[in-house]
Amino acid sequence: MLAYLRSRPKAGQQEPLFLTEEGKPMSRAWFASRLHLLCKYCGLPPERYTAHSLRIGAATTATSSTPVFTLKAMGRWSSAAYERYERSNHP
Repeated sequence: MLAYLRSRPKAGQQEPLFLTEEGKPMSRAWFASRLHLLCKYCGLPPERYTAHSLRIGAATTATSSTPVFTLKAMGRWSSAAYERYERSNHP
């Protein structure tokens, strides 16, 4: 991540973190299509992995060490909706 950030020295805090090859902000569709291709490349079943899977994984990982107010801010949740994403009780 540090190498990536160094490659964008003029990026401000209000600019998107990740950009497409054309220098445009990533769209949800752009990301989903790249994730699908990456899964295929890695031999994973792409139908099992979605952009939403990453949101669930991030919420699950963060709940063990992140205060609720921070978790809610990170996920842009104003309610306890984050609880639906947290999967620590699931194998």
